[in-house]
Amino acid sequence: MGLDGAENRDAFVQQATISESETQSVFLMRQAEATLGFHQNVAAITRLDREGGLVTVTTVDTRAVSIVPADHLIWSAGANAIADQEVAEGLSRELWLTGSISDRARAEFEQRGWSVMANERERLAPDLDSGLAEETMSEDQESVD
Repeated sequence: MGLDGAENRDAFVQQATISESETQSVFLMRQAEATLGFHQNVAAITRLDREGGLVTVTTVDTRAVSIVPADHLIWSAGANAIADQEVAEGLSRELWLTGSISDRARAEFEQRGWSVMANERERLAPDLDSGLAEETMSEDQESVD
């Protein structure tokens, strides 16, 4: 709801429908919150895409960003899937993490052309109440009209 102006916002909903466990669902919820935080605090998101079970965003300043809410990312099959994602031509690639990243994982991402932004928990923390007051006022105004 808070990603005003972003196309394909239902990418998270599509991903949630195939979640196979509570752990996956919690991860996706945290990713959605961090994505909202990115939109509010870093750069406006213009589009969300879902490829191979991963949700990525495109920003107004031509970045393809993968946001991972993890305490510590190590090089694994999941990290490899993120690093090997296809992005549209002309976009720079960025990996944003709420926590830290192993030296090996950082090297693998950087060798594939990714910029790595680690320990960004505070910048990715969303204001979950932002816009809620205005939305409630609009709904109340519609009721009066």
